[in-house]
Amino acid sequence: MIDIPVLGFEKNIYGVSAWVWCFGGGAQYAKNGLGIGIRSGNVGQYKTGGRGSSIYISTYENSNLTLHQGNSFLVLNSNSHIPGDDDKRSNKKAFSKFNTNVIFPLGATNSSTGEIVGQWCDSPLSFEISLGVYYGFRFGMNISELFDFLLGTSTLDPMDDDE
Repeated sequence: MIDIPVLGFEKNIYGVSAWVWCFGGGAQYAKNGLGIGIRSGNVGQYKTGGRGSSIYISTYENSNLTLHQGNSFLVLNSNSHIPGDDDKRSNKKAFSKFNTNVIFPLGATNSSTGEIVGQWCDSPLSFEISLGVYYGFRFGMNISELFDFLLGTSTLDPMDDDE
């Protein structure tokens, strides 16, 4: 049941973002964001920005726009979660989200320097709100884990995260 709530206290975040699954965004600078709390099945420390990498979005021929994971700028938005502990269970709980104009997905590919390969969304079904001015908070609910819990009472494990 600890996988269901999202409640974190964060630092190095500025602005606000709101997400429902992979749709949402805001105006937030959080590429270096660090948090502690409960998020996506992780209890403890987590990173709200990406793996120190960027997504390169082709804007026109021979030109790219860099969007650092964790930042949102109204029309280009991203969000991510990397657990502090890199064990078998938490590896499954890392995700990245990218979109443009709040709802249209972006494809993540190798950058010209090979910094990132990914999908536009590998996040669990959840909703989150994040707000901060250097220090901030994040709250929400992981709906995927709620269904996993309810089905788990019958010994099914759709999230494949029970030990």
